[in-house]
Amino acid sequence: MTIYHLISKFFPEGKYKNKFRRVFYKLIYSLTWGYEEVALDKEKTIFGKFYKPLFIKDSEPLNALLGYQRKYRLKRGDVVIDCGAFHGDFTIYAAKLVGEYGKVICFEPDAANFELLKRNIKLNNLKNVVLVQRGVWNENTTLKFWSHGADSALAESNNVDVYQQKIKNTLVEEVKVVRLDDFLKKINLKNVDFIKMDIEGAEIQALAGLKETISKNNVHFAIASYHVVNGEQTYKELERVFKKNKYSFKTEYPQHLTTYAKKN
Repeated sequence: MTIYHLISKFFPEGKYKNKFRRVFYKLIYSLTWGYEEVALDKEKTIFGKFYKPLFIKDSEPLNALLGYQRKYRLKRGDVVIDCGAFHGDFTIYAAKLVGEYGKVICFEPDAANFELLKRNIKLNNLKNVVLVQRGVWNENTTLKFWSHGADSALAESNNVDVYQQKIKNTLVEEVKVVRLDDFLKKINLKNVDFIKMDIEGAEIQALAGLKETISKNNVHFAIASYHVVNGEQTYKELERVFKKNKYSFKTEYPQHLTTYAKKN
């Protein structure tokens, strides 16, 4: 993103600079040079195709991808929710595992990320994926958003330790967010097997929007919980919430710290 920072220095902060940012980000993610086929799971011979952004290093590290399934292995027919889908690494992996009778609902609020996500889903010819250009939160509303590629985040998540130094160099806009309980009720989805989250500090609020789903389902969770909110890594609050809801939990996998949980 060095090119963007060099150009942006010539624009004063304001609505015109934000407009430039939106156009630039959309352009930068639309420029790709072919695609590559990646082995997502060599043991199960699962491969995914991904467009290669011209100026951006894209793929999520494979160790993070496989780490989400350390406590629960997706199976045929499962219903999966992917919060923070980025360009579709885990979405594509999960869609291939759950098969035609399963379903993956993925949420990605960043407009530039979402465009490349759509292209990657189409490239893999997946029919069991539902794409939702929304963030996840504890209510249905509109929030300020920092657009920064893989580090995009809701401003209200208060993940300040990571973002307070970046805010002047990132696109600040607004995105719509949903309460997952309400969204799932709206699409008449009563059963959820697995929820993966990597949403840059918003996981505490997102979990607060899942009270009904947690109580009525035995949901298996894998939540990236290394983010820092109010001076504390989010796994601590996540564990408190899971304990209150009578879910067993464990936080491990230091390569990409993740909180795993399921109903006792």
